[in-house]
Formats: sequence, structure tokens, C-alpha cells
Amino acid sequence: MIASVQLTDGEIWNRAIEWREKIKDWNNKHPDALWHERDQFCRDNGMPSWFGTGHLMWLNAHWGRQPALGWWYVSLGGGDGALVGCRVCGVVERKPDVRTDYGCCSNCRKAELAERQAGYQEKRRQRRKQRSEELANRKGCCLVCGAEMTVARGSKKTCSDRCRKRLLRNPEKYELPIVPDRTTWNGEEMALTVAHKHATRAFYGAAFNPEISYETKKKLEGFVDSLQEAIALLELRESAPAVFLHQRQAKEAEA
Repeated sequence: MIASVQLTDGEIWNRAIEWREKIKDWNNKHPDALWHERDQFCRDNGMPSWFGTGHLMWLNAHWGRQPALGWWYVSLGGGDGALVGCRVCGVVERKPDVRTDYGCCSNCRKAELAERQAGYQEKRRQRRKQRSEELANRKGCCLVCGAEMTVARGSKKTCSDRCRKRLLRNPEKYELPIVPDRTTWNGEEMALTVAHKHATRAFYGAAFNPEISYETKKKLEGFVDSLQEAIALLELRESAPAVFLHQRQAKEAEA
């Protein structure tokens, strides 16, 4: 066979596998042979000029990729691109660049992406369902009488119409406890979110600094955690006042 003979992609692939095995056997029998002797052996066995030594490595699965015949933007048997073999179904196809393959053919890749997307959507539905159940079963306290109730909707503040009317008539009497929204960082007063940003940056900077003591790192970590809790409490006060009041009363009871 000469290089000008037009073969199908499957025929080129199968013959390359045969050539690879012949070269392996010849190398094992002639471990001290020179490169020109091996080239002469390739020519004697009808191997084309484009089939070089590098194909021996690429025909094996390499670095998690699929087996390939050729590199990129090369011409093999009259076609452009390299031949690659799917590790899932064994189909041989051409690709313009071996470096962009994913270890399988186009159809298997599409099936893999579809399966991955379906799994992602299922996990997302499960998270939404779990989140909905958690929100529907939240416990809160009535802002008027303090009775415990289930808060399925964040804007719910009272347990009955009677308490709702009392809250509407005199809202100042049933105001929520004030939560500080500012703190001090390095002697400067700032908002909690800004302080949390600076403290987090300082914590990660100190985590890999051997000159900073372990106690200082733990203090920074504790300060960051306290800021996170304060920010979450502040957001809860605005989004779900009844749940905020219930959690605050539970913390005061524990203290």
C-alpha cells in the first residue's frame, strides 16, 4: 500500500493498529536498531510516509483522552484532521484538533452531556423541594402575643386576625429589637458587609503566613463567623420578622 491510495477512515484506523503491533514486535526483536533501520522496515511493510514514531504513543489512550491517529491539522489518507477512536462505542471519526477531544465520539459526548444535565436538573429540583419544605416548616413568634406559629410566608407577623389588627393600630408598640448593622474594623466604623469582606481577606492572608500566631488566626476566624451570623440575623429581621423574633428568644433562653 502507498500513501496515495484512498482508504476509508475505518480502514486507515485498522491498518494503523496492525502497523503499530508490527513495529512493537520489531522493536522487541531489535532493541539496538537505529532509526533509519526502523524506517526501512516500515517502508518494506507498506507503511505510508505520514505514519511516524509518534503515532505509537497517540494510538494508546493518553492522559485521559481517547486514542488518536495523528495530531492536529494534518492530512491522513486524503482527509483533514486526526482520526480518533471512541473509548465508549469504538467509533472512528475525524477531529480537527486532538487536543479538544473528550475521550469519546460526538454522539457519546452529547449523551454524556445530556445525562449530566439531567442529573444537575434533578439535584436542583431536590434542593428546591428541600428548601421549600424547610421554609414551609419554619417556626416563628407572633409579634403581638408571642405565641409560637408556623411561618410558611416570610411576611407573616401575627398568629390571628385579632393580633394583626392590634399590630396595625399600634405598630410602634410591637417593634422588633434593634440589631446593630455596623461594627468596627481596625479602628474604623463600617457596615457589617464591608467589615466581613475586609476580615475575610485578612483571615485568608494570615492563614498561610507562618509569622502570625495560631491564636491570632483563631480570633480572626471567630470574628468572621460572628460577622456572618450578624449579617444573616439582619437579613432575617427584614425578610421574616416572626422567625427572627423566635430565634432571638431561643438564644436569650439558652443564655
